[in-house]
Amino acid sequence: MKTDQGNVLQSLRIVQSFLDTHAASIRTINSTGARKQLDDAIIELAGHESEQSGKALAAQFETKKKTSCRRDLLKKNMTPISRIAQLELPRTEELFPLRMSKAGLSTARLAAAAYGMAKAAAPYSNIFVAAGLPADFLSSLTGAADAMLATVNDRAQHRSLSKGATRAIAVRLSTARKIIRVLDTLVSVALENDPKLLEAWNGVKRLPTPRRNTPPVVYTPPTTTSNPSTTLASESTTTPVATTG
Repeated sequence: MKTDQGNVLQSLRIVQSFLDTHAASIRTINSTGARKQLDDAIIELAGHESEQSGKALAAQFETKKKTSCRRDLLKKNMTPISRIAQLELPRTEELFPLRMSKAGLSTARLAAAAYGMAKAAAPYSNIFVAAGLPADFLSSLTGAADAMLATVNDRAQHRSLSKGATRAIAVRLSTARKIIRVLDTLVSVALENDPKLLEAWNGVKRLPTPRRNTPPVVYTPPTTTSNPSTTLASESTTTPVATTG
């Protein structure tokens, strides 16, 4: 949850605590629909907060997992196959996919290269096994590529859910502000004969306002103008023209 959103949620809980603490003074306000809506909003916001932070952490984990899967795919699967192919197989065009992929490939392109390598190596599986690879080296290769791609998909899902929770928090906080305004009309009347408690309520009910990005101040240098008299003098000055007699 963003800092300003967390501050508003904490302020809502303070309002909730005030209403509970001074239940005798505000009489039946705690049994109104507005009070129930406040309680429901706080519960819902807490749930969204948990969803938001949980999915954000899950997305970070999938990023680290993708890096690990990528490293394993290259080191444990693709590199051994490529090196054995260079030693044991002829360098023909059809075996080009058995060459090691260039560094820096995107996840999708690296997975495609792994699938291509598996397809090219399949007809020569007995040679790779005889060279020391396990009998299931092809399924291990494609499985490693699948696992790497799965981390990308899972990360996208987690990020989407985290963003959805963030949007839900913003909507629910907007509603909560309206609830506080309704409660304010009720509490202000109930406490009109108790100035001290009313003053406390006026401090509690103020929810933090969300911060807005202030555009940077751009310095504009002053416009310089030439001296009018100098300009006129310059324009009136003409170069003498030589005449011949």
